[in-house]
Amino acid sequence: MQSIGERLEEARKRKGISLREAAEATKIRSDFLGYIETNQMDFDLPEIYKRGFLKNYARYLRLDVDKIMSDYNTQHMSHPRMAKKGGAEWFGQMEAKKAGTEDAAGEHESADGAPPKQAEEPPRYGRIAAKPSTRPEENGHDRDGHNDDEGEETDKTFYMKIGLIFVGTLALVFVVFGLIWAILGSGGSDDLENGDPELRESAEVAQVADPSS
Repeated sequence: MQSIGERLEEARKRKGISLREAAEATKIRSDFLGYIETNQMDFDLPEIYKRGFLKNYARYLRLDVDKIMSDYNTQHMSHPRMAKKGGAEWFGQMEAKKAGTEDAAGEHESADGAPPKQAEEPPRYGRIAAKPSTRPEENGHDRDGHNDDEGEETDKTFYMKIGLIFVGTLALVFVVFGLIWAILGSGGSDDLENGDPELRESAEVAQVADPSS
């Protein structure tokens, strides 16, 4: 009679599937599948995982899952080492349940008024406070001061430009008025020299008649 591993290996090879392809399809590691096909079911995993792997692998190869699991249970109980390991796992579960029951009983006693057992606190170590950074680019104080200085310089330059424009405008106005005044003055002298001869004669007669001349 073939063992469970031999039946699984024969079914896989009959379908032309490699161990790696079967591992990718079943999401079971190929080394675990190799252990199952060689009947080495004592690899380091909980029994519930072994049964799940065996059931999924048999279902993937389209074998009778119930027959495979029944044979595995028979083999598992007949193998002393595996049975011992399974018993240890069972007793481990019993110990875990017992510990949980004791914890619940302790909590119940605490609720009735008994002082609960305080858990030991881990030693506390001093903390090193992080020193705040004083670099100008991080705290932003020097950067803000620098921006204020730039703003003041910009305002000063703006006011200086306005003052220069105002002074230049006044100077231009004075120059224009000076030119107009010079033109008007030179025009009056020319009219007197080049004016009517009668006016010149009247002026000369006035000069002769003036006793002070």
